[in-house]
Formats: sequence, structure tokens, C-alpha cells
Amino acid sequence: MKMRYTLISGIICFVVGFFIGRSDKSVETQVRYEKQDTIEGSYGVPDLIPVKSILPDKTELPTIPVVFWIEDKEHIVQKVDTPAIIENYARANYYSKILYDDKYGKIDFSGKVQYNRLDSLSFKFTPIREVRTEVKEGVFQPFISAGYCTNGYFSFGGGVFYHRIGVEYSFQLRVTSYKLQENYHSFKLKYLF
Repeated sequence: MKMRYTLISGIICFVVGFFIGRSDKSVETQVRYEKQDTIEGSYGVPDLIPVKSILPDKTELPTIPVVFWIEDKEHIVQKVDTPAIIENYARANYYSKILYDDKYGKIDFSGKVQYNRLDSLSFKFTPIREVRTEVKEGVFQPFISAGYCTNGYFSFGGGVFYHRIGVEYSFQLRVTSYKLQENYHSFKLKYLF
């Protein structure tokens, strides 16, 4: 009769502990940023066609001052500097700019302008992905235990962990020739590493 009450109370404790353990969870969110593969691209002269071309109202040309004298009076005239215009026309200008570099990624571009047109344009985009990991840990974690000792003792028990500290109840009985001879109760305090 006493064995039946012990068994029933053990089952009730296990069921109650099971539902308490499933209901209370401690959640920790971990956020990390992972770099993804870099996406690169480049475009050359045939791909880069002007969308719109506007001629300004007033054109500023490079000039050089030319000094000449008329009747002992000095006159300065600005003459268009044709070699400077040709040099600027033939010069290759390289540009590079990082558009943004933040938690979403990094994108930069580089380009070359020569002969008054965009000669080449290239870009590199390295996306960064945000990875959120939720680690759920039970506040109450029930457990059951069973064991056998070489001197003829069987033990059955269970307990609960609260975060990392646990308690366990164990019922130990000695069986020899299929007869119950002795029984013991033990309580244990546990720590989870």
C-alpha cells in the first residue's frame, strides 16, 4: 500500500514538473553579422551610353593672357588655350567612392573618364546579413533517474533543475530473491556545469 502511494506521488510530481518545465523559458537573443560573398560588376564603353546631354549657356574655356602694345598702351587679351583643352580632353581621370559602409554592407564604385565620356564603371558590393539566434533555456527542467547498485539496491527518482541548481528525490529499495527487504529515501542537491 505504501509502495502504491509512493509510486502515485512520484508520477504526480513528474507530471507537474513536466508542465512547469515546459511553461517557463528563459530566452536570450544573440545577434551577429556575417559577411556574404562580394558581388562585383564592371561596364565598358559600349554599355555606357549617355542618357541626357546638356550644353551649358556659357562655356568656360581655359585661357592664357596675351599682352600686346598699341601706341605705348598695354592691352591684355585672353586667348583660348588650345593645348590645355586637348590635354584635358585626352586625360584619363579615375574616380573612386565608397557609397556606404555600415551594418548592411559595403558598396563602392570606381570609374574612368577620358575623351569627355565615361570610359568604364565598376562596383563592388559586400552584403552583411544579420543573424539572430534565440537560445531558449528552461527555467525549470524536470528529470527522472533510475539506477542499480552492485549490492542489490535499485533506485528510482526524479527532480527538477532551477536554472543550474537542482534537487533530486530518490527511492532506494533492496530486492533479494524477488522480495522487498529494505528501502531508503534520499535527497540530493545538484549543480549543472
